[in-house]
Amino acid sequence: MTLELSREQQDISVTPAYNSETLTDAATEYSWTIPEKVKKLVFHIRTLDEDLKYSFTSGGPYIVLPAGAVRIIDHVLLESKTLYLQCDDAVGKVVDIEYWI
Repeated sequence: MTLELSREQQDISVTPAYNSETLTDAATEYSWTIPEKVKKLVFHIRTLDEDLKYSFTSGGPYIVLPAGAVRIIDHVLLESKTLYLQCDDAVGKVVDIEYWI
């Protein structure tokens, strides 16, 4: 079976962008709408003492990203998706999100 990709899907990501989300309340789900045509997503929490929980479904199930780790999602076409973020002690914690279109 051969997978046919459109020209847009074959193109490499060339336009970088950045966003940060501040998590202000503990154990509260925050959402970030992924812009259209994102092909690479990189994110981490700016602390070494708190794990980040993330999901692509509201309410979980969550995947735990250990403190100090970076999550890279590459070679995908993320359209109409939302990234849900949460951490147990969120007061003022910042999540850096880098993405390429």
